[in-house]
Amino acid sequence: MEHDSPTLLFRLACEYLISAKVIRPGLVTVVERVAHAREVARQETFDRLAHEFTDERRVGLDGLLVTDPAIGMSRLRWLGKGPVEASPAAVKAEIAKLEFLRGMDAHTLDLSVLPAERRWFLAMVGRRLTAQALQRREPERRYPILLTLVAQSATEVLDEVVQLFDQAMSARESKAARRMRDALAERGAPGTRTLNRRIKSALDHCRAVSYGAVSRRFIRHAPCRSAG
Repeated sequence: MEHDSPTLLFRLACEYLISAKVIRPGLVTVVERVAHAREVARQETFDRLAHEFTDERRVGLDGLLVTDPAIGMSRLRWLGKGPVEASPAAVKAEIAKLEFLRGMDAHTLDLSVLPAERRWFLAMVGRRLTAQALQRREPERRYPILLTLVAQSATEVLDEVVQLFDQAMSARESKAARRMRDALAERGAPGTRTLNRRIKSALDHCRAVSYGAVSRRFIRHAPCRSAG
């Protein structure tokens, strides 16, 4: 279940036959076995996650593929659009994504029944395919892809929110410090170094308070990540 690439599976099969000192069957036979192994892996993936696919969750996952008039695109595409710069608007946009994902309980999903490589592969497929392409896939293939995508997105968006907030605060702090130094230089005020230290201390305090607000709102309830 760790791999799904036909080429890789074919090579691994040939390497196994060589190591086991078994004469390789015809190419068509090996290709058929690889195709069968991939189908078994897909069915096993769905069976392991079947308890997650309630009627309500299926509706929510299918809703990712439909154009939402509120944002003018599908939620699938919206979740895949990353921030361009560390700005208050970017932080706000990522927080909106985080709230949407948490509304789907994506942060509570436990997909440890699947190998980490399988989860990564399914999420990658979900990002690569369009909403229309996913709609055409069978439910047994579509729902595991979308489920792993939203679960991984919940973790990644949370990390993005914290990183963007930190970068935005650092940029504002640097800008404020530069403006204050320029103003003091123009005035020629005495005790500039002492005043700069006090300004930096005040900015550090504001940054800590603001960072704490974000942490209390989003990080406290975030689930612990498994080592896998």
